[in-house]
Amino acid sequence: MNPWIFRMVGAGLIMFAGFALGGQLAEYGGVRIKTLEALKTMLFALKSGIEAERLRLCEALELAANAGTGVLKDMFESAAASLAKHGEDVPSAFNGSIDSCSDLHDSDKSTLKRLSATLGARDVYRQADAIDAVIKTIDDRINKLCEKHEKDRKLYRSLCPLIGVLVCVILM
Repeated sequence: MNPWIFRMVGAGLIMFAGFALGGQLAEYGGVRIKTLEALKTMLFALKSGIEAERLRLCEALELAANAGTGVLKDMFESAAASLAKHGEDVPSAFNGSIDSCSDLHDSDKSTLKRLSATLGARDVYRQADAIDAVIKTIDDRINKLCEKHEKDRKLYRSLCPLIGVLVCVILM
């Protein structure tokens, strides 16, 4: 067989790998954005439970858990269970469930921990204002991450195939 055929097939495989890697890396940053959007939805449900429906905090946390999925849902359910069963104070119950959540970035965890200090306060409006402040912070992070994600996406989609071409040229 002609050795050029093997080289062309190898070059094609390297190019395909470059395109696939570029596509995979381009979508990687979107995971945190989706997590923050889910968290924002759950916080809206928590605020609704506290402010509009006047639920107890453990019931409002369960309502927020029902609005989410995955690890975030488990985080809110864990906090609600700690409050309902063990009667823990709100910051320790909520902080414990935040620390166990592996999907959240450290800065997001610290933002939620600041929120836990005001949850359970007697003033419903103070709790709602604190939740609004956290939602605004999360919105700002989502906007920054979307901008960064778009830049990274363009970079990975062009850089990885270029590296594939470079490897092909070197091997030929």
